[in-house]
Amino acid sequence: MAATMRKLICQVATNNFRLFPLYASSCKHHRLILRKRYKENEFLSSISFNNSGYDNCRRVLSTATERSNRRCWKCNSSTDEEKELYFCRCGVVQSVPSDLTYFKALNVPENFDIDTTSLSQYYKDLQKELHPDKYTQKSKEEQELAAGQSSFINKAYEALLKPLTRGFYLLELRGVPLEEVEEAVNPAFLMEIMETNEDIIDVASNPPVLQQIQEANNAKMDDCVQVVAEAFRNGDFALAKNTLIKLKYFTNIDGKIKGIQRNNMDST
Repeated sequence: MAATMRKLICQVATNNFRLFPLYASSCKHHRLILRKRYKENEFLSSISFNNSGYDNCRRVLSTATERSNRRCWKCNSSTDEEKELYFCRCGVVQSVPSDLTYFKALNVPENFDIDTTSLSQYYKDLQKELHPDKYTQKSKEEQELAAGQSSFINKAYEALLKPLTRGFYLLELRGVPLEEVEEAVNPAFLMEIMETNEDIIDVASNPPVLQQIQEANNAKMDDCVQVVAEAFRNGDFALAKNTLIKLKYFTNIDGKIKGIQRNNMDST
């Protein structure tokens, strides 16, 4: 039984590797596959696998089988995952696949560096086809499916449009734990953030000085994005994670400054 499951694990890892960051085995062949795909030995060394992993493997195999046997709820024909992701050839809306990623939903490569202009255009075109208002005269089931698809691509677009949320989502897909990320923040960095927040309060009524702080903060955000992009290209997930945490703080500062600017404009 163990040998059979190990063989299945290797097969699924080869064909459906995106599903496997949390299901690594001690099988030497499978670990070679992992190293080849991710080229991240430090990450791999932290992954363990025991007999309970066989249950996870069964669930992944079940998902792969379900995906390959996806059928239209209306005409019962087998649907092509690539060509009929949203609509069957008979014209009706399909359900959202359980393993569909935001990247695949919006037809962009699973990378940190993406073309946000193409992303936005694809999103707008897709929303025109899936907006619930188009299905008011359809069956209740099709209305619910369209609403589900529309909601999913809204979430996907919000996550992928901004570098911060895109980066954290990509780390999640790579199996990098995001719990308790605040503990990794350097105390000196936190002090810098606190001082910047105090400066913002002090100069809230002085737009030129506030703008200077904003420009300096924007430069720091741009630097973080560049570091994160390079880290993902190199497979350095630890660096990507730590830099994204910093970007989160700079993004919060940016939000506070813009809030003050809006209030200043409203009061004039």
